[in-house]
Amino acid sequence: METPFKVCVIGGSNSLMKSGYIPPFKAQLSRALKRDVEINNISMGGTFSHYGLWQLITKGSHKDADVIVIEYALNDSELSSFGMIGHWAQAYEGVIAKLRAEAPSAKIISPLFINRHSAMRSKFSAMAAGFAFINGRYDVETIDVNNELLSRAPEEYWTIDEWYKDGSHYTKYIQVMIADFLVEAVKAGKGHMKRDRVFAVTENHFGGAKSAVKEGIFDGLFPPEFERTNFTNSLVSQDAIKIPTGGTLEFNLKGSLVGMILVSTDGDGIVRCTVGNHSVLTSCRRKAFDTRKFDFLMNIFVLDQYFRKTVTVSEDWMPISLRVLTPEQIVATAGERVATRPTARPAEADQKELSFCIADIVYNGEIEPIN
Repeated sequence: METPFKVCVIGGSNSLMKSGYIPPFKAQLSRALKRDVEINNISMGGTFSHYGLWQLITKGSHKDADVIVIEYALNDSELSSFGMIGHWAQAYEGVIAKLRAEAPSAKIISPLFINRHSAMRSKFSAMAAGFAFINGRYDVETIDVNNELLSRAPEEYWTIDEWYKDGSHYTKYIQVMIADFLVEAVKAGKGHMKRDRVFAVTENHFGGAKSAVKEGIFDGLFPPEFERTNFTNSLVSQDAIKIPTGGTLEFNLKGSLVGMILVSTDGDGIVRCTVGNHSVLTSCRRKAFDTRKFDFLMNIFVLDQYFRKTVTVSEDWMPISLRVLTPEQIVATAGERVATRPTARPAEADQKELSFCIADIVYNGEIEPIN
């Protein structure tokens, strides 16, 4: 009996939702290949390439894939507005380099999605150019989705706005067309590695990054009294350590901090992040919790994004601390800017809970607890 054709999918919400391109892609590909298709989907909405890198480090779902679909251009574009192109390139190239090293025979295809706001205006995107350049260096097949859509219909057949159901997601019929683009690429054999060696785009990319959980040092970074909690829904089951109100996580870093994997809840508080001599107030409380539809959401916390510059890199040991403010401290810092992602808002002093749940820390180099 013929084994299923295996596809690993890594990306954001367009790659995960039921009305996205993956269900029609699976159906179309199975018909085209005349065999079963097995989809291993490790995508997660609202996350960056950094989260995908963590998935590769900890899950290993890509290693036996025939085809890997990686879709991060739309979500990662957020980092561009925070001046994070360099840090992003290290993360994204790290993902691609790791895929090529650990799944050398897999074909890798990257659909390039653009949010509605960017699509409605003609403007050069350094981020989109970076995706195309890094993909090209590693022989990853790039599908410029919006350009393909525009080229497949007569002029003035439709407006760009018709392609989107909201600011970040394509409509259902466009998702079916995206599936068709992917099937065409798979059938044509696109995305296979053509060379034995690759000249790295960023010499210090994060392809060798480590997980504190996998290295066995994660629990030891936290005070033993901090609560260990499991979060489970239909998509994930994830353990995390909760920093309580007034609690502090402190550790030393030598190297680079790639990011922290969070389990966000409606109790996410305001966190004072201190890296060496730099300090900023942050809040990761997602606006989506205001709808009361979610108990928790997986999230990625890239500290440099909140500082709007690279601060989490050091050749010597550098202290990093995260302290969850008490209600009194939130009131006392009312005049100070609280940095958030566009999908988040500052926590409020009268919230039922103020905490911060960390599932893992991804880093290059070494980390150790501060005793």
